[in-house]
Formats: sequence, structure tokens, C-alpha cells
Amino acid sequence: MFLILLLLLVSFHYNEAYIGMVVHTGMVMSCSNPQWRIEVKWKECIVSCAKNESCAVAQTYPIKFGLCYTCGIENIRSSESVDDYRYQIALKTSSKPQPLCDSFKMGQYTTYFNNTSGLTNNSYAIQLLKNVTRRCPTNWRLFNRELGDWCIKMYGGSVSQTKATEECAKYGAVLSGLETQNETNFLHDFGSKNLEGEFATVWVDGVRRKGCQTTGEKQFPPGCKSFDGFNFTDKLLSTKSGYKWEMNNPDGLKREGGSDYQDCLALWIKFKPNEKLIDDVFCDDQGVKGYVCGKEPGY
Repeated sequence: MFLILLLLLVSFHYNEAYIGMVVHTGMVMSCSNPQWRIEVKWKECIVSCAKNESCAVAQTYPIKFGLCYTCGIENIRSSESVDDYRYQIALKTSSKPQPLCDSFKMGQYTTYFNNTSGLTNNSYAIQLLKNVTRRCPTNWRLFNRELGDWCIKMYGGSVSQTKATEECAKYGAVLSGLETQNETNFLHDFGSKNLEGEFATVWVDGVRRKGCQTTGEKQFPPGCKSFDGFNFTDKLLSTKSGYKWEMNNPDGLKREGGSDYQDCLALWIKFKPNEKLIDDVFCDDQGVKGYVCGKEPGY
């Protein structure tokens, strides 16, 4: 595949600091903690990264028009070649490569940049890979999301939400969210065959935000409606289309005689008519029969 190297120069007048953004066509970035915005033009995305002192790489996704996806210097992992010229990444640098002259080289790309105040010098390296297929581990299921590929696996075990989170971390994963109904359907089908008992729920990503507990019967503070009242650790979760509430939920009940609330999310696997629906439950609920881990595919 023929790769074109472009150069966009973004000038600052803070202590005459130079910031350049080298744009690679046909490349996809891997970032451990991406930030993203929608309805942003690609040039604006590049400029915003150039002006953001913590941003080192910007990326555009053709599958969702106007998606600006950026990565901080400490979260860069790698980038790989793809057979689609619409994918582009922009690497920040304070060096001055020659536009349209520097050839694209696979391997280690090392550069540096100063922040806009000129007080801090940052350096980073990104591994540029060609023709690499990222795969899920054995027995994990791959799903294609708008923000990138995601691997999912369900584990059995009656553990608290905190313990489930710790177990997922052992695999380099987090509690997985439900991006699409396809993900929910897969988990329901798998759990129905593998989880014991007549009733079964599993932990999924989502913990109610502090300050979003009920102020009355099913009454939540402003800004805490539905899933807006929850924090999610699944970094590739955007639409949450796989989350659908069980009837009369969320209720966010407070424990009788206690101080905690039903602040964690569980997916019903077995119990008609609630199957494939979400319930908010106490985070130490030992009646939950399993948990769902998720992570990005590896190489």
C-alpha cells in the first residue's frame, strides 16, 4: 500500500515554540486511555491536539464522521497499517521533518515536543507496525465497536462487584460494558448454557456516581437520569445500546438499616421476562452468578 506522509504546521507564539503534526495516512492508533469528541473536523482535531499539552497523537475514524480521537503521551501503545486511506493519525513533534519527502518507515518512531509555555520537554516513542492482525485471547469473543475492537469473556462465580473487577484486572481487563445489542445477545446465549441455577445475573460495567443516589422513591438528582448517573471504566464504550433497563428500574434502593444503595449494574441472564435487561443492585450482592470482562485485542 502506498502511504503518503503529510505535514501540518501549527504555530504558537509562546516563547516562539514550534509544534508540528506529522500526518500518516492508512494508519490506526492503539491507546490505553483515549479521549474522543464528535462532530469535529479532522483539521480541528489536529489543531486541538497541537494546542493540548498532554496530547501526543490524534486520529480520525471514517466509520463515524466527525470523530476526533486523541491520546496522551503516557498512554501511547502502537499504530498499525490498514488498507483504508481514510484512517489517519497525526503525531506531535517539535522536530521539523520535510513535508512530502520523509519516507514512512516501519519500526520505532521517536520524537519530542515542548509544551506551549516552553517549560517542559516531552519525548515519546510509538511503534509503527505493518500488516498486523490484532486478536482476542482464546475463548474471548471479538466485537467491532465504533471506537475500536473489543474482546469479551464471561466468567462464573458468586463474587461482589469489587471482587469481579479485581478478577478482570488479572487478565488485563475491566468489567465490560454493553456497546450493542449483539454483545448483550451473545452474553445471554453463553450464560444461559453455562451458568447454573434457575435465576442468574452477571456483573457488567457501571457504578452509580457519587451524588446520584436517590432523594426519594425512584427520584434522582438532576443530571443522574438513567445511565447518566453512572461511571463506566470500559474506555471503548460510546453508545451503550446494549443496556436496557428492567421494568421499573433504576430504583436505586437504599439498604434497610444501612447506608449503601443499589449502585452497581447487573445483566439478567436467566429469569423471564427480565432476560437481557439491566438491574441496579447492591455492589456486594452474592446472588450475582458471574461477571463479564472486556479488553482491547492484542498482537
